[in-house]
Amino acid sequence: MVLLLTVVLLTIGLSIASRSITDVRLSRQEEESSRAFNAAEAGIEEALRKNLSSIVASGSCGVGCGTGSVMLGGITANYKVTEENTLETQIDEGETVEVNVTGLGNGNSLNIDWAKTACPSAASIVVAIYNGNSKTVRRTPYQGCPHGDSFAVSSPGSGGFQFHKVVDLTNSDQYIRIRAVYTGTQLRVTGAGGTVLPVQFWRIRSDARTTGGETRSVEVTQTPPAPPSIFDFVIFSGSGLTK
Repeated sequence: MVLLLTVVLLTIGLSIASRSITDVRLSRQEEESSRAFNAAEAGIEEALRKNLSSIVASGSCGVGCGTGSVMLGGITANYKVTEENTLETQIDEGETVEVNVTGLGNGNSLNIDWAKTACPSAASIVVAIYNGNSKTVRRTPYQGCPHGDSFAVSSPGSGGFQFHKVVDLTNSDQYIRIRAVYTGTQLRVTGAGGTVLPVQFWRIRSDARTTGGETRSVEVTQTPPAPPSIFDFVIFSGSGLTK
């Protein structure tokens, strides 16, 4: 009887000890994970604090790619910045996305693909091309689903997109603004016919690893500064306005 009681008590004691050890281990892993995540976020913040083009210009991880590092709480976060020359995003109804075409001109063109939702729910788009030399805006609406609005006809899309349009550029075109109408839409913009677009956004990835082996990664994208959609309805001067 005494032996049986001793075995039962020993079993209970071992079970409690095992659970305590497990709880301590999990708590330590959570703390390590949190420290790694905070360090990875610090890497992102450090990259955004700097000039992204300058980081990429170092070419430390190849053409169009640069790296750096920062330390937080004894943990080193290594970040990588990569230039992206295509744009794929989601825009809401009435919102605008800007495409940089600086340095391109006659003979260059780009593909615009939009809407992964079929009619009658797909969006139409309005494409506005701003020319810095003539100080003009060439604005053309392109039809997604028919709405009796006399929008220009688009072509069938590919790669999951419903609609497609090739837009030709002229000398001194600076940027293009694309607005979603009727509803929001998925959008992809790429160079057409061998055209390589300027940088459209930067992809930033930061990785941090603790001495305990916990690893965390954070990835964000950053687009160049652009005015909000309301500025589509103001005067375009090409440089500045004098009162």
